[in-house]
Amino acid sequence: PNDTFHESYKCIPGTYQMNIGAAECDECPIGYICPGFGSISPTLCTAGWVCTAPGTFKPTGPCPPGHYCTAGTLSNNPNDTTTSLKPKVCPEGVYCSYAIRTNITILGDDTTPQPCRAGYFCEVASKESTGSGLCAESHYCITVNGSVVKLVCPTGSYCPGQGNEVPTPCDPGRYNPYETQAACSKCKAGYICPDFGMDSMQLCPVGFVCDQEGSVFPPKLCPAGYYCLNGTNTTDPFANHSSVPLPCQSKYFCFEGTKSNIPVEGDTTTPQICRAGSYCENATASALGTLCPTGHYCPEGVDTPILVGLGEYARIRGQSEPLACPPGRFTNADTLLRLKNGSQILCE
Repeated sequence: PNDTFHESYKCIPGTYQMNIGAAECDECPIGYICPGFGSISPTLCTAGWVCTAPGTFKPTGPCPPGHYCTAGTLSNNPNDTTTSLKPKVCPEGVYCSYAIRTNITILGDDTTPQPCRAGYFCEVASKESTGSGLCAESHYCITVNGSVVKLVCPTGSYCPGQGNEVPTPCDPGRYNPYETQAACSKCKAGYICPDFGMDSMQLCPVGFVCDQEGSVFPPKLCPAGYYCLNGTNTTDPFANHSSVPLPCQSKYFCFEGTKSNIPVEGDTTTPQICRAGSYCENATASALGTLCPTGHYCPEGVDTPILVGLGEYARIRGQSEPLACPPGRFTNADTLLRLKNGSQILCE
């Protein structure tokens, strides 16, 4: 018998055949492409694309925006419950335009997710660089490892309005002890806020009065005659609260800015001993104190004038010690009484 010649043909695009001697080519299945003539086996649908129909030599369409598609995606419906080979949602902090092939960001590669625009935030499945809109008030949005992260505004800072790219430190005179704040609070009376970015107030330092809100530095020295502990918030020693100037102890005087009730000789920020010739009651403000009256003397460090004794006198104010009556003169009890009330200044 005559031999019969059989002509062979290459499979056309959209088909394939992996068996020898087959009479026809097989149709490329869904999720695959058969791109050229003579395909031996189907090729997985290109990442970033979907292949929703059989017998195709190229993908049927790009991965929908807001999603990414790995190789072999056979459905263009992200909500398809019949297969796992479907578009997957773009992760938070980035956006996915068309034909995104992975969930890993490569900056500048528009086939991968890209970070949101500065000051904006992208929820999952974002399609555009503006994402879900401006970064929310009391938050700020920064790029970390290729994606935008929304963070709460930290203590010591504030994030006013929307679209914050960085938190703003509180100005001096203000503080913020809380997260997620759109504004900082004024420093309270009795406190200072000397630095940027303070999350707590500092007590007014000793020797000063902080009687104003929003103080960067102590605005006033402690009034003379008094000393001021931490947190003093008024110059009025008779104000009806505890943070007031306290009276300088008797026998001493206190300059402005005194910060302690414990005397240290030569340190004018502490009480100094009352000088000879004067006496110092509580809350004495002057180095001279009160001049000792006639008929009395005042040694150093007294709070009450001392009446001269028998046989003594003090004819002028400010004497630090009594004078002895000269020969032929004397003082007795009656004389002392007159010396005490100031009606007599000399011995009889």
